[in-house]
Amino acid sequence: MSRRVVFIVALLAVVLLSGSTAFWLANRNGSLPTKTVIAPVFKRSNADKNSDAADKLATKGDYNGAIQLLETYIKGTKDSQELFVYYSHQATLFFNHNDLVNGLIVAQKAYNLNATSDSAAFVGQIALAKGDKALALMYYQKALELTKTSQDPLAKTDGDYYSSIIASIKAGQ
Repeated sequence: MSRRVVFIVALLAVVLLSGSTAFWLANRNGSLPTKTVIAPVFKRSNADKNSDAADKLATKGDYNGAIQLLETYIKGTKDSQELFVYYSHQATLFFNHNDLVNGLIVAQKAYNLNATSDSAAFVGQIALAKGDKALALMYYQKALELTKTSQDPLAKTDGDYYSSIIASIKAGQ
């Protein structure tokens, strides 16, 4: 064995031994926590919880019931963030059931309440599925522009994806 390999093995042994010793001492002295506390990643809003109830109805096959439940929640609030969540869920239900006309209308309402790259891209996705390439192009371009000012770590990846869709739409016109 070369001296280099022996040195690396010895160094790893020292690191592992010192780490184990430190853990043992900390545990012996009672300085290690006895209970792990896990903070929630985020607090779910009432709108998210209410939308889950609609999702459960849709999962059970009650699509109309899910749409009506969301409509009830929409009529019961003036809060723009709650409306955004309800409209987004409702647009998703319409889209998933190939009701592209209503999906587009509701997705645009969500976008108008909270213009994010995701909400713009969803309008673009529905418009493209509906065959309205001009509207799809407009909203994918909005989505791309919104990624340029976003703090989201995935914004660059999203922007590249939207650019590829924009190029595809332009090539097809």
